[in-house]
Amino acid sequence: MDEFGPRYIVEYAEANRQKPSTIIQKKRIIEHYLSPRIGKKKLDQVNDSDVQKLKSDLLHLSPKTTNNALVCLNTMLKSALEWDVIERMPCTSSC
Repeated sequence: MDEFGPRYIVEYAEANRQKPSTIIQKKRIIEHYLSPRIGKKKLDQVNDSDVQKLKSDLLHLSPKTTNNALVCLNTMLKSALEWDVIERMPCTSSC
């Protein structure tokens, strides 16, 4: 997961000309919320249990922040699938 983050930022967020503030937000989400919890896993190893643990770990944050982290994870996984980095979506719960 950690090695895919920079590629996601460049080839998805920047390539799609997202606003600089959005790109900064995605970088922070990856750095502060996703990498510490699931960063060492390969993308195809992220499972439903990891998503539920992430949600649990982020309970102290606002629902919007938690949702933003889940959306970022979801778009990372979908991008990896589209770019043939992974063969299938590894988790089925709402991430």
